[in-house]
Amino acid sequence: MKRVDLKQRYKKEISKEMDYIFSTKTTMYLYIDCDGQLIESRYYGDQLSKFPSGKIWAFWTSNQTKADMVRDELFSEVLEDVASDMGYYIDYEQDIRICSHMGDDWQFTKDGVTFKESVDGKVIARSKGELKEYREKEQYWPSVVFLDDHGYVEYFSLD
Repeated sequence: MKRVDLKQRYKKEISKEMDYIFSTKTTMYLYIDCDGQLIESRYYGDQLSKFPSGKIWAFWTSNQTKADMVRDELFSEVLEDVASDMGYYIDYEQDIRICSHMGDDWQFTKDGVTFKESVDGKVIARSKGELKEYREKEQYWPSVVFLDDHGYVEYFSLD
C-alpha cells in the first residue's frame, strides 16, 4: 500500500489556493471590528467545500467517521499554519476567511475630503494634499480608508 503524506499534500494544495486568492483583489473585504481594529479579510471557502470530509461535525451527528475527523483536523492545522506563515489567521465564524489585523491606528474619510484619526476622531486634514503633508511631517503612514454611513469600508487612494 502506498503511503501518502497528507500534511504535505494539504500544504501544497492550500498554498496554491492562497497564492491565487492573494493574486486577485476581488476576494478582499475590509471591516472594523467591535474593538476598532481594521481587519482585512479574504474569502477562502466554506467548510463543506474545503474540508476533506465535505462534512460539518456536530455532536449530535453520526455521519463523521474517525478517519474524517483526523483528516479534517490535520487539514485545519495545516491551513492555520500556512496562514500564520503568511502573517494571517483563519476565521471560521461563518465561512472560512483568511484575516489580518491591520491595527486600531488608521485614518479615515467619509467624504473624500476631510480626514480623521481612528483613535480619537480628531480631524487631521481637510484635503488629500494636507493629509499627504501631515503624514510626511509626522513620518507616519497608517492605512487610509473610506467609511460610509452604512459601515462599508474600503481602502482610500491618496494618488
